[in-house]
Amino acid sequence: MAVSNEMEEVDERQPERRNGLRRIPNTSQGMTIEEKDNKVAISVKSWNRTATLEIKVPRRTSLNLKTVNDGEIVVRGVEGELELGNTNGPIEAVNVAGSVVAGALNDDIKVTFTAVTPGKAMSFTNMNGDIDVTFPASLKADLRMRSDMGEILTDFDFEAVAATSRSQEGGGEGKGFRLKIENEVHAKVGGGGAEIVFKNFNGDVLIRKGK
Repeated sequence: MAVSNEMEEVDERQPERRNGLRRIPNTSQGMTIEEKDNKVAISVKSWNRTATLEIKVPRRTSLNLKTVNDGEIVVRGVEGELELGNTNGPIEAVNVAGSVVAGALNDDIKVTFTAVTPGKAMSFTNMNGDIDVTFPASLKADLRMRSDMGEILTDFDFEAVAATSRSQEGGGEGKGFRLKIENEVHAKVGGGGAEIVFKNFNGDVLIRKGK
């Protein structure tokens, strides 16, 4: 594994002097790398400036990546279990294999699979942005899909299934009753298989058929 860290350039527009004092650029930034039992944890502790981490790993590697504000997550050519989370930034995973759990807020999610792990559940959630996922043409899955303010589109052949997801609360004398049926669309692709969940609020869900 190789790690490189590139800090954001200092803003030279800031005044060099302030009340007769010269400014010393504050470019310090903390980073921690820990390894235990073949698991590597990398964290950058900086809230007031951005940093770019470029990490090279073996092709077969599981990743858990998270970033907040003014950042993007990009993964290329990795095979494994991927957990990707971004607040106020996009997620892009290109030519990956295995399984993905991805969640974004205020930007797009785009994933392209070369292969998926049979029987492995996955989920893709977003608040403001599209979810665009390309699966192998041989995909076998049960799809649960929802987009409150957008469309759900696919070029896969699918079998629509009546939604049955619901929760029941209360019951009994004096306890009241509440029944909730989820606002979802259910479908089977390739005869069905592992569950893949797509949930979006303000954006489209695009499920594409690859090679």
